[in-house]
Amino acid sequence: MSIKVLYVGDSVTLIGPIFIASPFIMEIKEFNVSIVAKPLIDVFQKNPEINLRYMTSWDAYSQFPKTKEELKNYDVLILSDVDADTIYFYPEFYMPSEWGKTIAMPNRLKSIKDFVNDGGGLIMAGSWFTFSGKYGIGEIRIMGYSLLLKH
Repeated sequence: MSIKVLYVGDSVTLIGPIFIASPFIMEIKEFNVSIVAKPLIDVFQKNPEINLRYMTSWDAYSQFPKTKEELKNYDVLILSDVDADTIYFYPEFYMPSEWGKTIAMPNRLKSIKDFVNDGGGLIMAGSWFTFSGKYGIGEIRIMGYSLLLKH
């Protein structure tokens, strides 16, 4: 029997250097995507009992499971260096063709909570951004416990 794992995050994009010669001339000389998760992905893939699906934060923005039922396709969810906004918002919110319309999509953060409350596994790892959010304050509430984090 295999363990189904969804691993999200641990990827970064480096843009630059940026050269600005005038208000009208700007050159970007490099664009690099780095999958920081690679060593852990390699370890998981060597274990035949682990069935891994990996998503960068960019992919999770549009492809992360929308509902608790979709999350139940996995036994464990790993979130590492992925911010809440990536999971909470949908690309549809920012499409000009959708502006002015009511967009109702499932709350994926609530889906994670329901998944964990129903027995799904959750590993949260990462840096200060993962745990304390943009403004230096974050809160984790799972299974009746609340942990307030301040940067």
